Amino acid sequence: MKVHGSTISDTLWTGLRGCQQDSIKIGLKYLKAPVQEKSCLLSLPTGAGKSGVICSLSHFSKHKKVLVLCHRRAVCDQLIKQLSGLFFELVAGGEKIPSKEVFSSVDDTSAEGVYVSTFQKLQSMGAAELQRLKDDIDLLIIDEGHSEPSPVWSQIARGLGAHKIIITATPYRNDLFQFDIDPLSSYVFTFEKALSDGILVDPEFTNVPREKIIEQVSILLQDQPGTKCIVKCKEFADVEGYVDLFSQSFRTLGIHDRYTGDDRENVKAIVSKTIAESDCQVIVHQKKLDEGVDIPQAKVLVLTYPVSSGRELVQTVGRVVRLYDNTTASVLEVNTESNKRMWENYREFDTYISRANNAKKFLSSLDTAGLIDSYLSAFPDVSYFESGYKKKFDLKSFDPERSLKIPLASVCFVQKKVGFTLDSMMDRVFWDFSKAGELVERRQDVLGAELILSISFRNSKFLKDELFFQPSFEVFIAKAAGDYVAVFDSRSRDFSYETDLLLGAAVDVDKLLNLANRSDKTRTKEAHTRAISTADRRPEGVSIKGNDLERMITSQGNASYTLTTLTVDNINNQDVKQSSYYLGVGSGRVSDQKKRNFTLKELCEWIDDIDTALSSNLTNRSGLINSYAKPVKEQPTNEPLSVLVDLSGLDHEIFITNNDQVSVIDNRFVLFSYDNGISPLPASPDYKLSLEYDKKEKCLVFTSEIDLPYAFSEATLQEGGHDGLLLDIFNNANMKVLYPGGLSYFDGEFYRVSLPSELGVDIGETKLGGAIISVPELQVNGLTEKDDAAVQQDSFGVSSIFYLIDKLKSASLQNPTRNEMGVFYDYIPNIDFMLCSDMGTEPADFILSSPNKLVFVHVKCGSSANPQSSAGAIAEVGGQAIKNLEMLVSHNPDLLPANRTNMLGKWPSTATPNALQERVRLILKSRFDNPGDIQAAREKRLDEALAVITSRRSSAAVRKEIWIVVGRAFSRGHFVHQMSQGNQAAGISLQAYQLIDGWMATCSSADVDLKIFVSP
Repeated sequence: MKVHGSTISDTLWTGLRGCQQDSIKIGLKYLKAPVQEKSCLLSLPTGAGKSGVICSLSHFSKHKKVLVLCHRRAVCDQLIKQLSGLFFELVAGGEKIPSKEVFSSVDDTSAEGVYVSTFQKLQSMGAAELQRLKDDIDLLIIDEGHSEPSPVWSQIARGLGAHKIIITATPYRNDLFQFDIDPLSSYVFTFEKALSDGILVDPEFTNVPREKIIEQVSILLQDQPGTKCIVKCKEFADVEGYVDLFSQSFRTLGIHDRYTGDDRENVKAIVSKTIAESDCQVIVHQKKLDEGVDIPQAKVLVLTYPVSSGRELVQTVGRVVRLYDNTTASVLEVNTESNKRMWENYREFDTYISRANNAKKFLSSLDTAGLIDSYLSAFPDVSYFESGYKKKFDLKSFDPERSLKIPLASVCFVQKKVGFTLDSMMDRVFWDFSKAGELVERRQDVLGAELILSISFRNSKFLKDELFFQPSFEVFIAKAAGDYVAVFDSRSRDFSYETDLLLGAAVDVDKLLNLANRSDKTRTKEAHTRAISTADRRPEGVSIKGNDLERMITSQGNASYTLTTLTVDNINNQDVKQSSYYLGVGSGRVSDQKKRNFTLKELCEWIDDIDTALSSNLTNRSGLINSYAKPVKEQPTNEPLSVLVDLSGLDHEIFITNNDQVSVIDNRFVLFSYDNGISPLPASPDYKLSLEYDKKEKCLVFTSEIDLPYAFSEATLQEGGHDGLLLDIFNNANMKVLYPGGLSYFDGEFYRVSLPSELGVDIGETKLGGAIISVPELQVNGLTEKDDAAVQQDSFGVSSIFYLIDKLKSASLQNPTRNEMGVFYDYIPNIDFMLCSDMGTEPADFILSSPNKLVFVHVKCGSSANPQSSAGAIAEVGGQAIKNLEMLVSHNPDLLPANRTNMLGKWPSTATPNALQERVRLILKSRFDNPGDIQAAREKRLDEALAVITSRRSSAAVRKEIWIVVGRAFSRGHFVHQMSQGNQAAGISLQAYQLIDGWMATCSSADVDLKIFVSP
């Protein structure tokens, strides 16, 4: 029969498999056309009949001199036998098939025929010899098998005036783009199609403990008599161990180079050409049977270790998937499931390109890849750019140890799930990148890390009908880090809960926060939070930023929010920043904020350093960080009340059709009530998405009996297209789930809203506790607020709190002693101003000031010999202080105290017999003397005092404070003890906590400090 001008025996043609016929048709059609730069690609899995395709194309093409190139000598020898008539003899049933002469040497290519050689041979040839060979041949067939393209390929392809056919078993994009494939002259026959056609068998993977391996192999070989088992080992020591193990039960042969000179019958250094006919039942080897050896009876494969390369695994499994007497293929893994996952990765890619549209996209992407390669090749070897000389980039030869620069160390630390191996994860990522149309290069064990380098390419998003390349070099790095995997991704993706990669939750928040406690002090500079409970009257999220947020007064309102990200500095006692990090709580992301531009070696060392910190037992000392809600080890027993789904990350609203009804879901925060599920489709309220807790993944997931497609435009749906599935949208979005009893779920964790007062805290270690100051003098027997009856012309009654405060006027003395200055001196040591503003509608009892501080003082005194910590003891005076906050912070120069008239007279009043003559106790560190009791002088000095207050309250350089001074009514010790009891604390103390927390929050919002002076 005729196939594109070539005559092929009918007997032979009918003996070929369908995939072989299709490959030959494509190949001969390509060969009939004039010679071009592009190559023909024929892809068939191992066992599908690549050798038959090579034999047919070599002999039936009209080309006089054919060169067949292989990567390994063993494959080369096997092909020579097939080309020399063995294949035609087997398939054509003894019919004499016309064929060309076959040569095993390329030293002399003057005769017509088929020459078979290796890339290694061509690499050893001189330039003149190689050019002679290129000039002689008119068809080049490359048997790529499972190997990467040889470096000599570019030398062969350059200026080659011959047709080129590439035969491969694993269509890796980064292998094929270098051959400049013509998509219209290519054929891809996948493993899935081979299974469908009954050409290959699907292997069954089983995880077997080492101590059970003999038993399992015995069962399989007994069930299928006449079959053999291949055992693949990683090292020579393993070969020896498994030879000894299997020799006890089976006729076993071990093959390894190191058996050279060994006289034992059951070990060999080389693979015998008749190994398939030997009587051995088990063959143990290290990379001796992976390629170029055909043992049809091999139906059991034992993998003693996780194979690190997907290409190598596919090649290895290919030994046992060929058809043989209706037998099945079994792959036994010893104490791992890594190889199974790696095989599934390959099969997923294989299934993907089995679909016609996807195969077309894949082949077209090879053409695009060729354009990129041409683009890169066009650059000179060295160029001057940005004030320096740069070498031309080549993905294959790129040396990450020497040339890789990481601008920002931004790494996700993610927990490993059961069965995780780094090799299987990297293999999966490799295939994912390949399916996305990228050129991918994997580098293994570089400085202890695994790398995937890729070139992705996109068309400019600003173009509608035109193509403009935007190639991008991407880097993916993974490194084992204790219980975690450290992942650097140049595209900054979140890898937590990546089921396909066997990655679980991000590093525990408590461990992550160790990075905020690596030195003497923590300085938080930025924090972003999300509400974990209802947010009807408050923001769903709050972001704060400042030079040092630790100086903020933290409100108990923070307990209703959880941290999502924060930026912290670690400061030593010399106030020097030792490290700085951005921390992503949900993603486990750590970004170095101090150093930039890491080498690969520096990044690996940095990851090790972060791992050390994560593994440490450090106490979080940040009051701000501690004020936010932390996850609880608790799960709900009731169904949710409501679910808030964050769809704001979508670029557009989405359209969904259900029962011919179109619904639109906005790209915003969407709140759903929960009644046996949520109803996300306005036009189809009966359609439900339910929440279930996935115990394996340890997170909530949406489920539904029917998963509906969505599109970003209604027109796409009407045309029968879609952009994805609804469950994927909802399960990839952040969600907050509210349950009865205050329990909530957010970002993979459960939270319970608990006020700090409920938990039992060491109040002395908090900002609130630090604002409560014990003063023994405030518990002296007989102490009163004012001791009115003992007031003198220039002195308050000595048994009063007013007297203790008034001692600060001694700052006017030349060298006052601490005793003269009194107990409050430590809190305003450079005081130069004091005004008694008591009585009437007063702004405070006293107003104190220094050049850098303005203080409003409010006083109350009780009579308890053993005060507790009652809210009633502080409520009135605290309320008085807060309601006068405006007078302390206003920038209005015309705002004057409402009791100015009172302050024009004596204290407490002009009519009082024993009155304090002058309210201005200190101004600019001088006393106001008015021996003549002149009212005009008093008014003038008061106006000067009020001017000082107005000036200083308007100055950003002057800190503002409120002092609440309470004598014989409130005990700090009692309060601290009660707050440590949590819910068991006295009610009066819990009420006091709420009052003080509210006051501090109000003061903090106005950038005012609060100090409360009380009894010990």
